[in-house]
Amino acid sequence: MKVSLVNNGKKEPEKLRSLLSEHQVTLYDATQASNVEDSDLIVLSGSSRFPIMGNEDELEPEYSLVLNARVPIIGICYGAELIARAFGGTLVDLGEGNKERDLVDVEVVVPHPMFGGRTHFQAYDAHRWTVEALPHTLELLARSKHGPEVFRHRIRPVVGFQFHPEKMVDESYGDEVFRAVLAHYAH
Repeated sequence: MKVSLVNNGKKEPEKLRSLLSEHQVTLYDATQASNVEDSDLIVLSGSSRFPIMGNEDELEPEYSLVLNARVPIIGICYGAELIARAFGGTLVDLGEGNKERDLVDVEVVVPHPMFGGRTHFQAYDAHRWTVEALPHTLELLARSKHGPEVFRHRIRPVVGFQFHPEKMVDESYGDEVFRAVLAHYAH
């Protein structure tokens, strides 16, 4: 499968690329989002470059990509927040002091094959901003104490993960959830 990985400023895109190692990956800088083409799947990475809120004009190419892509999209952390905002969701700043970098317990609220029958799992969370409210077009699938952790578009093949599936892969279940979504879209 041809995967376009849009790097939103992630310092270590190699860890994310390792989860995509079975696929042909083309890496794009976020500023090149409008140039993403000829792929079977788009992945929007995490970031710490600047907040989404207040920078909507600069992020317009990615919003356009999310809203107009004809292939599946997976957003991770910042990428998930971009998806939520593109469809009309709201974000909240948890504050610098609330930026945890650890495993978080994720509760499945809507059973889905990506969760492998689990009702709870551990995933790595590291974010200052989070999705506060999802628009009606997005369905909440799993949540943590921080809010939505996994959501999907009700019609289009678009999935957001607030957690980082590429981190702490031996201690968490996030990478398995990510790979299940990849396997689903690879068919």
